[in-house]
Amino acid sequence: MRYFDKNRRRLIKPQYIRGLKKTEAGTSKLMLENAVKAHIPYLEIVGKTVQDGTPTPETPIPIQNANDNGMSVVLHGTNLATAYQIFADRNKYTELEFDGRECICYQCDKATEKVIVGGFKENTQYTLSCDAYVIDARGSDRAYLSVIYYTDGTTSAWYTDKRNVWTKSSFTTESGKTVQAIGMKSWAFKTDIYIDVNTFQINEGTQVLPYESYFEPKIIEIPTSVGTLTTELTEYDKLTVDRLNNKVVYTKGSHTYEYKGTENITLDPWSSGLGYGNYYRTSITTAFDLPDVIACTHFKKGRWTQSTIMITQTNVVCSASNYLFFFKTDGVQTVEDFKAFLQEQYANGTPVTLVCQRRNPIEHDITNTDLGQALLSIATGQGTNYLEIVGGLETGALNVTYYSESEEDKVNLTIKYTCGDREIKEPWVQEIRKGSKYLIASPHIDGYTRISSEVYGVADESTTIELIYKEEEDATV
Repeated sequence: MRYFDKNRRRLIKPQYIRGLKKTEAGTSKLMLENAVKAHIPYLEIVGKTVQDGTPTPETPIPIQNANDNGMSVVLHGTNLATAYQIFADRNKYTELEFDGRECICYQCDKATEKVIVGGFKENTQYTLSCDAYVIDARGSDRAYLSVIYYTDGTTSAWYTDKRNVWTKSSFTTESGKTVQAIGMKSWAFKTDIYIDVNTFQINEGTQVLPYESYFEPKIIEIPTSVGTLTTELTEYDKLTVDRLNNKVVYTKGSHTYEYKGTENITLDPWSSGLGYGNYYRTSITTAFDLPDVIACTHFKKGRWTQSTIMITQTNVVCSASNYLFFFKTDGVQTVEDFKAFLQEQYANGTPVTLVCQRRNPIEHDITNTDLGQALLSIATGQGTNYLEIVGGLETGALNVTYYSESEEDKVNLTIKYTCGDREIKEPWVQEIRKGSKYLIASPHIDGYTRISSEVYGVADESTTIELIYKEEEDATV
């Protein structure tokens, strides 16, 4: 790579064309298929500002941000628990090798436990599976592996009727119910049950998935105030985690403004005599890209244009030309009355507040904060992993884009330096992501003159690039 550095040109960093995963509308969970043990090279989280209903001066509705209650980034694998977590607290529990397998053994002898309690998703089915071996001294018809407790007070049992043979056993929780806990009831059977810990798995859904090693969840809490910032993540803001450059950037793309009643507010003379109520005008800032993309705690939103102002009945309108905001309210006749209304709302703790998009978003580098370092540490495990955003006001309140490593997404880029039919320098080989753009500048080599100055393209497969030279005495300059 140093040869490229001499010419201040180098490989363009991979663009991650392959492997893009993006949330669909209304989702906050992503599946990373065929993941390898590697860091997530790129992760982007975008928030959302919502308002429940139509606000009025009499019934203001606060603007709420996606993470008013905080949120978390959670990464976990297909296997949601280990056999040790499920069975370790059982009566007469031991860990041992049995029949050449790594096992745990327990007895269903008057045991009543709820081992894993809570954390299950509402109205979601789960499937438990494992290889089990049962030795029953009483010859009963069933050997109970576990019992599922539901939030409605009912239970269902996972059992097997096979004896003295390894059996692939599975159980799916009931449809339409929410799991409250996994445990065991009082079963007075003198039964030894062996569980092969390397086959035990809990996964979401109704299918028995191929076994994957348990991947310890990585949970990163994102506070309402990001780092030293004092504002919440809105739909215009985002967190970008770029492991390619080991950088975490918080982009503030919104502007929140609270009216305290002392701003430069005037009664708009053009619209005040139209019979539609009084319009009060104020200029906040010119830092907005889309002045019609606003939310207000007290008024509906709209957009003002000269051709439609006479029929516009929305309560907050704004000029696309000079970024003025117009507030329309009935029953207020003077500017001082309107200022008094704003001051009263502010004093009552319900200030008239606008959230607007910035024309020039503000970037904050939070790489060296605890949050930045935690986000940079996110790595996938082997197999299928899930990336979830937990928190926000509703499902889909956050939008996530990420790129994950996959073994089949890597190709080799080989660069050869040739003069005629011979190579004049050792080839340079680099493994890069499939679909990456590249731009290669020909380095200087003593005694030779470059014929090809640079080569560029996209590496959809393993590619060999030939940089052509001539000896100086024969070269055409």
